[in-house]
Amino acid sequence: VSHLTPLLGAAGAASALGITTAAAIAGRVPMGALADRMDRRPIAAINFLLQVAGIALLALASSSIVIYAGCVLFGLGVGNVITLPGLLVEQEFPREQFAGIVSLITATNQLAFAFAPGLIGLLRDATGSYGLALALCAVVDLVAAVVVLGLAPKSRRNAAPSGLALRPNCECCD
Repeated sequence: VSHLTPLLGAAGAASALGITTAAAIAGRVPMGALADRMDRRPIAAINFLLQVAGIALLALASSSIVIYAGCVLFGLGVGNVITLPGLLVEQEFPREQFAGIVSLITATNQLAFAFAPGLIGLLRDATGSYGLALALCAVVDLVAAVVVLGLAPKSRRNAAPSGLALRPNCECCD
């Protein structure tokens, strides 16, 4: 909001937040339908790339229409941040490891949700703009897209040793 208020005014920034939220809600329905029919890794990558596109528009925007378009793109992707990790874990790991892995992902996400706004603010104060902070957010999303696409499909994975180590699903272990 503090990045948008100077560009849009208080009412415009509030509208942008509402648009982002509406897009986040709207993005969940088609993602859910797709997740039931296809590999969830490309779906997750698309969500990360939508966020990158939205961040880029927000960082470079010089008009309100571009800012609102950035909010829509970012919202479409970020709306699935809570849903997709569990769906990916369900697809990629054995059922008995689901709770432990999802708990770890949730804790990691909560740390990011708690501390990222403060870090973004520190970067803004240090540089005088949100440019570097938004660029770093985009890079994190790009890395996430590459990582999730780089996961080997479960049909090509070898079984890991049993024990406490997390091991992805494979044909021989299902």
